Amino acid sequence: MKGRFLNPEYDITLIVPCFNVAPYLPACLESIESQRDFDRTQVLLVDDGSADGTPGLLSEFARRHPNARVLTQPNAGPGAARNRALDEAEARYLAFADGDDVLREDGLRSMLTCALESGADMVVADFVNVPERPYGRWKRHFGKGDQLISDITRYPELIFSGSVWNKLYSARFVRDHGFRFADGRLFEDAWFSIPAMLSAGSIYLLDKPVYDYRKRAEGNSIMDSLRTNPANYFDHLALNLHLLRLGDRYSGDIKRMLQRYAAFTYRGFLRGLRRAPDGIDHSALLPLITEHYRLIPDDVLQEFAEHPGDDELQQAAKDGTLSGLLGARAN
Repeated sequence: MKGRFLNPEYDITLIVPCFNVAPYLPACLESIESQRDFDRTQVLLVDDGSADGTPGLLSEFARRHPNARVLTQPNAGPGAARNRALDEAEARYLAFADGDDVLREDGLRSMLTCALESGADMVVADFVNVPERPYGRWKRHFGKGDQLISDITRYPELIFSGSVWNKLYSARFVRDHGFRFADGRLFEDAWFSIPAMLSAGSIYLLDKPVYDYRKRAEGNSIMDSLRTNPANYFDHLALNLHLLRLGDRYSGDIKRMLQRYAAFTYRGFLRGLRRAPDGIDHSALLPLITEHYRLIPDDVLQEFAEHPGDDELQQAAKDGTLSGLLGARAN
């Protein structure tokens, strides 16, 4: 953020990156304009080079609502889109949504009330998967009522909540720490949200769903191609290496939280190498995998060795012998 003056007309700046989401966008926009005190929300809609009906839908929404603006850019990914909007944000608090999802009724106002009453740097709320499917480990800290956290190490599974759209951030907090999204990479939201959680003086856990995370019917979202897109193997590794190095700045407990995050979140990719998605450059990837696993203690790796072969794969990754193991299995 470039430190724009706060606009007293707005309580929240809502940032919505959009790329070819025309079939889903009307429901998203309807959920935004239905929010309580919608007129006190600055809505920044970023068209990330869409080639379908998305630009027209965004323009029509902005035409009807003076508190909404459309920002346009050539396709550069959601990280660049969100960063573009961060530089235009004017409100005291920041929230995010994706153009193919839906905000729950009163979701923004519920988070804002918690932030104002508690003074927390950020609010982390519950969300709902639509259709219903398994949740991440972070969900273990919900279902127990609202809580104000001043020591994140007491809530170690919260580190696995890498999304930004179930959270509200103090704009001053974001600006003072210089948090940005990863440009040109997938999993860009975790580059922003995880360092923010670690830096927050306090976090308010809102035990209420504020967002519906919708699975696309055609199965073409980023998450649907998690293990089949070769770029994901590199991008999640880049995220984890960044976080593991970040851990050196913190106490042992936080460092261990980041090690657990890296071990757990890359485990599926390591298993996926057995099926070797087309297009993966193993000569470039495997040395990075070795670097990654050498930064994680053995006892942390053993915690997440839950399937037959996990131990062997993780140890080979750490020893730099993964190429031989995968080659032997391929033969």
